[in-house]
Amino acid sequence: MKKSKKKECDHVYERNPYCGAWVCVKCDDHKGLERYFCGWSRTSSNGYRELLEMGETIEE
Repeated sequence: MKKSKKKECDHVYERNPYCGAWVCVKCDDHKGLERYFCGWSRTSSNGYRELLEMGETIEE
């Protein structure tokens, strides 16, 4: 039985002027990050909240 392989994105990163991170224009991946203050997260829908829960201080 063959395992199905999920096609990986051929990332194309550009600097996002909103958050300053390198963001893939195809899949929204933030290069080298797991979560970011702009709200993006690899594992959930709110990276900002995750950072606060981890004890990060984020100035607004």
